[in-house]
Amino acid sequence: MPSISSEEVRLASLIAVIVLAVTFLPYALGYLLAPPEWEFGGVVMNFEDAHGYLAKMNQGAAGRLTYQIPFTSEDHEGAFVGGFFLALGWICALTGLPVIWMWHLSRVVCGFVLLLLAYLFAAFFLDDRKQRLVCYLFVCFSAGLGWVVLLTGRFSILGFDLIDFKMPEAHTFFTILTFPHFSLGACLLLVIFMLTHLFHATQRWRYVAMAGTAGFALTIVHPYNVLIVTGTLAVWWVAILCNDRRVPMRELAALAIVGLMALPVLLYYLHVFSSNPAFGAWAAQSGSASPHPVHYLIGYGPLLIIGLPAMIQQARKADAGSCLPLIWIIVVALLLYAPLKQQRRMVEGVHIPLSILATMGLYNWYLPRMERSPRLRRLVTLRKESYSPRRMRNFIIFLVLVLTVPSNLYVLASLTATMVQHPYPFFHERAENEAIDWLGSETVPADTILADWRTGSYIPARVDHRVFVGYWAETANFDAKIDIVDRFFGIGTLDSWRIQILEQHDIVYVYSGPRERMLGAFDPDAADYLTPVFANDLVTIYRVRGLDR
Repeated sequence: MPSISSEEVRLASLIAVIVLAVTFLPYALGYLLAPPEWEFGGVVMNFEDAHGYLAKMNQGAAGRLTYQIPFTSEDHEGAFVGGFFLALGWICALTGLPVIWMWHLSRVVCGFVLLLLAYLFAAFFLDDRKQRLVCYLFVCFSAGLGWVVLLTGRFSILGFDLIDFKMPEAHTFFTILTFPHFSLGACLLLVIFMLTHLFHATQRWRYVAMAGTAGFALTIVHPYNVLIVTGTLAVWWVAILCNDRRVPMRELAALAIVGLMALPVLLYYLHVFSSNPAFGAWAAQSGSASPHPVHYLIGYGPLLIIGLPAMIQQARKADAGSCLPLIWIIVVALLLYAPLKQQRRMVEGVHIPLSILATMGLYNWYLPRMERSPRLRRLVTLRKESYSPRRMRNFIIFLVLVLTVPSNLYVLASLTATMVQHPYPFFHERAENEAIDWLGSETVPADTILADWRTGSYIPARVDHRVFVGYWAETANFDAKIDIVDRFFGIGTLDSWRIQILEQHDIVYVYSGPRERMLGAFDPDAADYLTPVFANDLVTIYRVRGLDR
């Protein structure tokens, strides 16, 4: 275990608190600046995904042990999927905390733990305290060169938005700003790699048991990240084999134990997604393909350029004790374009080993050469102060850090502007929330609600209730159901067809709000098969009548 002083821990903790305070700023502004008739939803990006996570928390808060997909109308058995969010919901049930409070609390706690673990992980490979601090600052604040592309007036290239602003799992600051399970998944990756590193150094089997437990937890939080662990540790084992010129049987046994401890959950998921039709539809529709490699070069450009000399040195050295960060990066690069449905998710946590190698490259290659540059010496001594290597080094490090920060500043600035303007779906009308809360308190969760998909995305995130369509990944036959809803609210549709749809999909309530009225001029009040059961200035909810149930 690397030696870390209490002073280092305090400094790392202080910086982590600063990071968390900065990332909480958009949320604080959202709650503080919401107009009287609007309410901040508590989410700042990827609303459909976030609503899926909140729906799982709602079901956990309702006391459910398994997740039954609320975004699809088909009856099905629940399954233990999304266990992390179900567990957060159980905590809400025990403590009485509102779900959205637990969402924010888990983001803060997981983010804080991630940053401290990142500092500890860096200490395995960086002995110098100053280098650890620089690496930590890279982890906390750096991003890519997306801000440079923005200067040209473009937000996307090659058909994909820049990953500095699109993929929260790509950079640690963005991760902490958005989703707690991304932070927790990265934490578990760090824990597994540190424990296996300790086992290699000490041959103590308790580290294997702890790594296996972390791997078990990782399969619950982010099962596809097991591929990162498997690939990295397998290549690492080969590096040990080549470096030591022996077959490392103890390490092989340790890796087998770690894999076996994670296997039961993976087999359970395989069973659920292959035998349960609703979960099978989810698996068939979901996926996160990687963008063109240029996006990763832009998103990780500064760290890749700075870290390249260290990568070359590590590859030549092939020391199993120090090459783990490089192996992690190489495995991720391969997984990003492997034949997988969740390609882009493989970048989770890789920002940390990139920061380590960037620090090595900065200190071992760039700084010694740049300190000898006459031009940089003159730049540093513009105030006619005497030249000192220390001043030169600090200037270069500061300059490098400054060049890696603007993308994150843009994210904060854009979110701040959004909170001032309070657009939908960042904000929701209080009248809409009143209607949805009525559904949560006065109706049965299994009664299906027909609404526009945007409303259907939000309802299960606020209350434990099922909708006809709401989430592109979890709604079976999502595109077809959107077409059905569009036609249902259209003016030229026959009532006989509407009644057939209501009967066929066992729909109990029809929700008519601002999003639904945008779909067409259908007047539910004129339909004798719909009875209004709730109404306010914005929303009317109708119960379907005259149908056998």
